[in-house]
Amino acid sequence: MSSIAETYRIPGIGHNGGPSLTNRWGQHCWQRAHKAAWRTPDRTVVTRRLKRAQAAGLDYRRYVSLLLQNGRGPRAVLLRLDGEAMTLEPTAWGSLAAALSHVTGLVRIALTECRAADDMRSALDSCLDHWLATDRSGSGPDTGRVDTGEVILAALSRLGLPPPSVFLVGIGDGDRRLAERTRLAGFFSADTYPYLPKGTPA
Repeated sequence: MSSIAETYRIPGIGHNGGPSLTNRWGQHCWQRAHKAAWRTPDRTVVTRRLKRAQAAGLDYRRYVSLLLQNGRGPRAVLLRLDGEAMTLEPTAWGSLAAALSHVTGLVRIALTECRAADDMRSALDSCLDHWLATDRSGSGPDTGRVDTGEVILAALSRLGLPPPSVFLVGIGDGDRRLAERTRLAGFFSADTYPYLPKGTPA
């Protein structure tokens, strides 16, 4: 049974469904392809990528990783705004809004577990394009709850955004698995995302 499960296991983010690279020939081909993919392009391309990476809140290598993995640059970012961020004072919301205003060239979507308070929405509306309220507690006929992944995919479909063009800024392994399950472009920890003030949960 375990071998069957392994055979049909859904690969994670970045896996192209190709054969295993455990043999020497596979490793050789991968190393050559990796080197070719990361060959430095001409200066104008590098400059353009740097500007787009900065606007997305990513460093150059992360941005190019998404570009190579998905065949396109990111078009949107899902920002998890949960936990303590939902109870911050209005002054803190102002600093959060100022930080997020630097994210340009992307559709900015706030991802929350519950409906944000009106005063929070009014403070952050200027730097966010959409709000998406979800319930991460699970789904099923007994609970009456909707699966977070399904909510995200339905919202992205309405917005005309393919999942591989959207990356998630979140917290911990749960959000990482959510990004993999919904086939998003990638997952980045809120702790390392430069446009979220340090000490403020995503």
